[in-house]
Amino acid sequence: MHLSLQATEIKNEIRINKDRNLNMDYNERIKNFILRELCADSGLDSLAEDEKLLEKGIIDSMGILNLLAFLEENFDILLSTEELDPRNFSTLKNIYDLVAKKLNKN
Repeated sequence: MHLSLQATEIKNEIRINKDRNLNMDYNERIKNFILRELCADSGLDSLAEDEKLLEKGIIDSMGILNLLAFLEENFDILLSTEELDPRNFSTLKNIYDLVAKKLNKN
């Protein structure tokens, strides 16, 4: 019984670490897309997770459409009308959280 509990704990730890690594990979892909495709002309080479993307004009309405297409194509997620709230796209962290939420639902 004790070994079974340890095995379960090890499996859970592996799953948690795998989820963290996947999220890091997703986050990096999203950030790279924004820098490469949406900020190519701005000269930006990095973004902080809390950078105000919309307020600073880093992403505009066309950028959001391009980002939506990227998210749908690369992560196989569809956003509801309610999820198209600009607050979900105001920072990298908010985008990461939205994608993580959608991926965890599937």
